[in-house]
Amino acid sequence: DCLLSRGLGDVYKRQVLGVVLATFYLLPSFGITIATYVAAGLSLACALAVLPIQSNKEPRAQQVAPQSRSMPMEWQWASGVSGFATLALQIAYARLLSLLFRNSTYSFGVLIASFLIALAGGGYWVSRRGARTKPHRAAAFACLACAVLIPLSVVAFVKIGGLQYLDLEHSFAMYALTASAISLTVVGPAVVVAGVVLPLSWLGASTGPDDRSRVVGRLTAINTFSATAGALVASFVMLPILGPVSYTHLTLP
Repeated sequence: DCLLSRGLGDVYKRQVLGVVLATFYLLPSFGITIATYVAAGLSLACALAVLPIQSNKEPRAQQVAPQSRSMPMEWQWASGVSGFATLALQIAYARLLSLLFRNSTYSFGVLIASFLIALAGGGYWVSRRGARTKPHRAAAFACLACAVLIPLSVVAFVKIGGLQYLDLEHSFAMYALTASAISLTVVGPAVVVAGVVLPLSWLGASTGPDDRSRVVGRLTAINTFSATAGALVASFVMLPILGPVSYTHLTLP
């Protein structure tokens, strides 16, 4: 499970590269149509590259993990609530960042890259320390830390620019660097801590190698569906009613 956490961090790091290339090269140079075709082509290339891969190991005798043991409900709730809160929080941070840097492709791309870097950091921490921690306790501390760090990040946003546009139009390089620095330093800590919850859920719910695929598949599905719900509820319900500052305080995992 610690290796899975490290693999999750590696996936996030590669996604950061895609976000940076799309935001600062593909879209400005070729436009949205070509950038979309490139993304679709890369996805197809990945599919074609994976299809021929076959395991070198001989098929084992069928060993089915005991199905009588139901997956602990607390880990299902943890993965679901963390997914909902993380994507809802991303929507709130995108709105707050747009109040400082305008609602541009660049500010949104910087935020997505910062989120992925922070989530990779959370997965990396679990890969290094997960085997030496108690998952229940670590997940509880992570949620408590988020409860402190998220309101502090909102205060930081307000203090930095008073939720008004920063005057950085004279230099695009300064605009990009400032947006990146603020995103990483203000958003990063809360998202790193939130990013440990899903890998810790894998670690806490798994009983061994034979049970791992079932645990990872189910908890990741719960996390992903909940994240989808979080993004939709945040965009169409919570944010319009509460506004970005009040709403952000409600996205505590």
